[in-house]
Amino acid sequence: MKKCVTLIMICATIGVVSGVISYQTIRKKMNKEVCLNVFVHGTHLVGSGIEGLKSKATTPLAKQGYKALYSMFCNTAFLHRNRLVTDRGLHSFKVVQKSWKDKSVAPIILDLVDKVHQEYSVDTTPQRYYTFGWNGQLDQTERRVEAVRLYNELAMEVDKLKEQGYKPKIRLLGYSHGGNVSLNLAAIHYALNGVAFKDRHFTESIASVWDIFSEDILQKRAEKEVCIAYHKPLKSIDLIDELILYATPVQTETECFAFTDYFKKVTMFYSENDMVQVADVLSTKSRVSRRTLEKRRCRKIQNSLPNPVNVKLMIQRNQSFPKNLPVNLKAAMRGGAPLTMHPYDPAHADFWCVVWDKKGVFYDPVPLVVFTPIILSMLKGVHRNVDLRIFEKNGDAYFALEQHTTRDLVVRKKLEMSFIQGLKESLLQEKEALLQL
Repeated sequence: MKKCVTLIMICATIGVVSGVISYQTIRKKMNKEVCLNVFVHGTHLVGSGIEGLKSKATTPLAKQGYKALYSMFCNTAFLHRNRLVTDRGLHSFKVVQKSWKDKSVAPIILDLVDKVHQEYSVDTTPQRYYTFGWNGQLDQTERRVEAVRLYNELAMEVDKLKEQGYKPKIRLLGYSHGGNVSLNLAAIHYALNGVAFKDRHFTESIASVWDIFSEDILQKRAEKEVCIAYHKPLKSIDLIDELILYATPVQTETECFAFTDYFKKVTMFYSENDMVQVADVLSTKSRVSRRTLEKRRCRKIQNSLPNPVNVKLMIQRNQSFPKNLPVNLKAAMRGGAPLTMHPYDPAHADFWCVVWDKKGVFYDPVPLVVFTPIILSMLKGVHRNVDLRIFEKNGDAYFALEQHTTRDLVVRKKLEMSFIQGLKESLLQEKEALLQL
């Protein structure tokens, strides 16, 4: 009898102690901030991405060109050799590392982003990294449909973290048309909540989202992709804390959303040497894509927050250039201008992709997205358009932020060249394996 009583007391004590420990663990997590960094890739002429061009190939010559492109890029492994792309849907860094190790450059790029954050960022909030994959088609409706999936899966992730006692902050990082997929989250939110502005493009975009909700587009996509996230959202994401756009084509269908209260802060990175950003005349009614976000085109959107900040990237601009510039075909292949006064400024691919054989700049082949944490720390408190000069001087790397109009220095950061060399080595040691894909 005494043994039974003793055993009961021991079990009760263990239960109380474990309960206290669990309570203290939950209490520590309660309202603890965590930042969700979601990387959204752009359009790609590979696999499902190239299918969007099929409907636009109406002439015999265009159809022939489509077939040639499809046969050239039908292998989706081509994507994973050099760019931050994973499977469709929202995936955490742990899943990306486990599923894509030795199969994609994506986990390496995310790891490098975290290294830069740990070394140079002033943000002490714990960071979590995610990728969101979509079909990559060059089509306005497709971007809206895929934005519905992003909205739903992100809402589920946020709810899960809240249940664990966290207070999530959301940072979306969209490259090229991945930025327009991200901007469409505002359209979905305002459509669900019945918010309207006296802006024609805003109204038309909201109406298009309602068409997607009311028609059977989402149901067909859910059946095709075997994914339950294609449905009219049942849970709401009240706002996005930060939206980072890399070389996103600015189009009338989505530009207005960058000036709403749904995004607390919006930053656009662009380069005058990027020809791809302004080349899309197919997937917008206005038949024009622009480089920067401008309030004058969205005057009727009322916003209590600061306007988006446009950041022009300039590389090695402190160097002198020859008067007779050679035609740079390699730059053209990366989406840059074949003839430019500033050949080192980023081409379209340089923002997001690893251009393995590029050796023009001291940080090559590291894509610029890797340096996002240090640039964001420099932009803290900046609410006007700026230029970012990245250059090498006396064996050190410098990031200099300057006022766009006056060229006055705002802030300058020095990076140790040994650190950048370490980033390069982390990439290059995986080069041979990835190029075998």
